[in-house]
Amino acid sequence: YQRRVRDPNMTQLFVVFLFLSLSYVTYSQPPIPKTYDGFKQGSPEAPVSLEAFFDLFCPDSATAWPIIKQVLKHYGPSKIYFVLHLFPLPYHHNAYLASRGSYVVQKYDPTLVIFWKWIDEIFAKQSLFFNAPTRNKTVYTVIDEIGEVAQSVGVPLDYWTNGMLVDSTTDSSGRVAWKYGAFRGIYGTPLFLVNGVLLTADQRTTFEQWKLILLSLI
Repeated sequence: YQRRVRDPNMTQLFVVFLFLSLSYVTYSQPPIPKTYDGFKQGSPEAPVSLEAFFDLFCPDSATAWPIIKQVLKHYGPSKIYFVLHLFPLPYHHNAYLASRGSYVVQKYDPTLVIFWKWIDEIFAKQSLFFNAPTRNKTVYTVIDEIGEVAQSVGVPLDYWTNGMLVDSTTDSSGRVAWKYGAFRGIYGTPLFLVNGVLLTADQRTTFEQWKLILLSLI
């Protein structure tokens, strides 16, 4: 048996490493939303929780949305609690503007009646805001043009402009939502979770396939 002699220098290095590690953990803590993230519809007591991560300027998200609406209509709010999370992808250059705009719409109408109309309309017109059609436009022009979609569902122009350019809470909400998705390992859109479990479902999943997924849960 050989007794080990503790090296004081190694002890100091360990203490420094531990301190730096704890500091990293402290500063890497993602923001905690005031409530569970996302735009919600249905009863929280429903047997199935369906979460969708969408980018409003993602063609695949737009393709998936009508099918998800069909699923929600088929089962109703007592059977499915739906949560829509916005996860703007960096290679869709204007996606974050649409995400922030969604919080402007929500703030204008907390009942979310206008919000769901906004989702329909922004998906319908998303091709106007793809990278190529807007490459020669300023960010302010794009904000104004997205604002025309918001106005079409009932959000006043002055409210939209203030929400996008002055109200910092809408920007904060958009950033926190994105960090929430990143923290949960979201890497693309659309992605879906059922009762907290990540699915292989995507924009190609049909209504009949969704019914099979949910068959044993409802």
